[in-house]
Amino acid sequence: GDDFDDRIIDYLSESFQKETGIDIRTSKEALQKLKKYGEEAKKKLSFRSEVEVVIPEIINDENGEPLELKTRLTRNLFANLTYDLVQRTFKVCDEALQKGHLTVGEIDNVILVGGSTKMPIISEAVENYFFKKPLTTIDPELVVATGAAIHASSLMGEKEASVKSLLIDVTSRSLGIETVGGLMEILIPKNTPVPTESKKVFTTVRNNQEQVKIKVYQGESRNAEENELLGNLTLSGIKPAPRGKPRIEVTFEIDTNGIVNVSAKDLDSGKESKTKLNVLGGLSTEEVEKAKERAELISV
Repeated sequence: GDDFDDRIIDYLSESFQKETGIDIRTSKEALQKLKKYGEEAKKKLSFRSEVEVVIPEIINDENGEPLELKTRLTRNLFANLTYDLVQRTFKVCDEALQKGHLTVGEIDNVILVGGSTKMPIISEAVENYFFKKPLTTIDPELVVATGAAIHASSLMGEKEASVKSLLIDVTSRSLGIETVGGLMEILIPKNTPVPTESKKVFTTVRNNQEQVKIKVYQGESRNAEENELLGNLTLSGIKPAPRGKPRIEVTFEIDTNGIVNVSAKDLDSGKESKTKLNVLGGLSTEEVEKAKERAELISV
């Protein structure tokens, strides 16, 4: 939803700059107003073909006089601004169908999930992809709440007879550590149900090595550096020995909250080091920074 709002914000600010020469995106106060009015315009376009956006006193000119932003947005223009966002979601559908060994024709019904799916451009694109209209008798926002309630119930150990669904959280990407040659050794493969635990024993690469640094990565590339670095921990106090002889047990444990508990233990000396890492659910570093900026904007 925020991605769609951002496209409206960009359009409004660029239109205003062409008209006045002022880039209102340099003002946090103006951006906050753009966010508010842009989101309202998006919602109105769900049941109107055109809306007028009027933001009084959005910013002052060089003489200190307040300026007004006034423009019109059509549903077709909005569709053009967000076309790539809509199409991007179907890459996920392609992957899901392939992993499920299914074709579009084998899908019985499509349920839209989340408030953003109320936009006509979404339902139209879904119909074109699946060759069937999505179910409209179920509130997309209620789907989220119902799913969360069922999942919470399952985590609490509740077994209601009326609930015949099974919700399983899985790891979105593989988790592992960097080994010799910069390669990634996977301890927990992608799509492993959580909570889960995995252990592997490693060794040293140098004689009398008393310390090892373990880098934890998330991703699918064989090269560790091409994956996302989640964090690292250092194990010190390894009993001096020829390379290849020490036995260092690395344990990954993921709980239901997506927290990864990583530990490394020298099985000979008993020395152990632990750390906790957060699996970001597939968000890239860029997306995380964008989320932080958005949170800062909202707090103004």
